[in-house]
Amino acid sequence: MIRLKDVAKKANVSPATASLALNDNELVNDKTKARVKKVAKEMNYIPDARAKALKTKETKIIGLVIPEIDNPFFSEIAKEIKTVAKKNGYNIIYCGVESKEDELDYITLFRGMQVDGAIFASSVSTSDLNIDLIKELADNFIPVVFIDRLLDAGDRIDSVNSDLERAAFIAAEHLYNLGHRKIAFAGKENEFRMTGYLKVLKKYNLNYDNQYLFKNILSFEDGYKLGKKIADQLETKRPTAILSHNDEVAIGLVQSLVSSGISVPEKISICGIDNIRLSHFYNPALTTVDIPNKKMARKAIKLLLSKIKNKNESAARHIKFDVSLIERETTQKVGLNI
Repeated sequence: MIRLKDVAKKANVSPATASLALNDNELVNDKTKARVKKVAKEMNYIPDARAKALKTKETKIIGLVIPEIDNPFFSEIAKEIKTVAKKNGYNIIYCGVESKEDELDYITLFRGMQVDGAIFASSVSTSDLNIDLIKELADNFIPVVFIDRLLDAGDRIDSVNSDLERAAFIAAEHLYNLGHRKIAFAGKENEFRMTGYLKVLKKYNLNYDNQYLFKNILSFEDGYKLGKKIADQLETKRPTAILSHNDEVAIGLVQSLVSSGISVPEKISICGIDNIRLSHFYNPALTTVDIPNKKMARKAIKLLLSKIKNKNESAARHIKFDVSLIERETTQKVGLNI
């Protein structure tokens, strides 16, 4: 195992100078820093993180709790957070969650590792979120930021969100303006997107029809199965338009309906929410609502880094990004080309 003193000896400096050089201390000139770093790289020197943490009281580790890392929306968030964190000298621990218990395990892990901060983008429902334990992290000076989750978490936890209710509202209103009156919703019950959808029904005096509310449709697979179910219905019973929980659901619906002989948007218009990269390249290109997830990610990590540097910041900051409709090829006026 290569030790610091081995690097120092080969670079012809003292161990103290080698340590300062590797940590970019201003007391060491750039030429010496470059020489020490070159030697360290050649010798495959790996700093002892535990020893460093004891000296600096920092681990340079940030925990990221995120659902569905294979979901493009969340993978883009994770990538942006990692990029900004790395530029600032921090490493990211990715923690995928599927349940309250998963999240509890990671909260315990963060405390044990003494991470410098944590970002929670958990899909665990509001009622099941381990909010008290997360608050405890913040109260013990481990800064926390929520992203894509609107929760009242006290005065120490920052949050970065988008206006999901408005996203669903403008999507449903877009479908209404195209002449659709049998507009279905495929998504999560009692959530911001459903609220936005219902507000459009109320605004335009459209009858609420339970047969057009498809609950807990959250993934590509869910959307695909729902498409087959709709294809099996009589044409008069089908919705003419569907607002989807996210782009993955929408793409699953489109693929399933088209494979069943139901053309999109000629027979059924489909609108997603998220504007993931694939939505632009999919054929037909997906009409959706842009959720600025990369901007949200950059803001979240910057808020966290600010709190890490100044742990006495107590007032929580809550940032909400606006959303915008992206009209593409999966929606059109009702009745055209039928």
